[in-house]
Amino acid sequence: LEVDPNDDIARIEMVRVLLGVGRFDEAARIVLPVAAADPNSWVACELLARAQIRQGNLVEGVRTLERAVFLADHTRGLRGADVRIGLDRIWLRAMRREKAAVSAMLTDLEKRTDLTPSDLREIAELKAMK
Repeated sequence: LEVDPNDDIARIEMVRVLLGVGRFDEAARIVLPVAAADPNSWVACELLARAQIRQGNLVEGVRTLERAVFLADHTRGLRGADVRIGLDRIWLRAMRREKAAVSAMLTDLEKRTDLTPSDLREIAELKAMK
């Protein structure tokens, strides 16, 4: 799949695919310039954070994820992003080892009917964290 280096939407979609198949280094390499070009893009920050966390760079990943959550909270007109941001908040708390908060948030999130298979996998991964 060829991605136009100037098409940020295509690059974002490519990063989602790469994260889904476990190619975290490549995902980070592709999303980093998108996030740098638009530091107010919560989507780019979120995807970069996911790549960083999966690469084992937890400190930087949590910092980037905190930025994504902040940006999303301050972006008007979000549609369909509330599940993603909810999962991001859970990840942040999990990284901080706030187990009671994580458990309560997961219980609330699991009641939703609009979860994607990716959301369900992420919930299962969060539940498995010790």
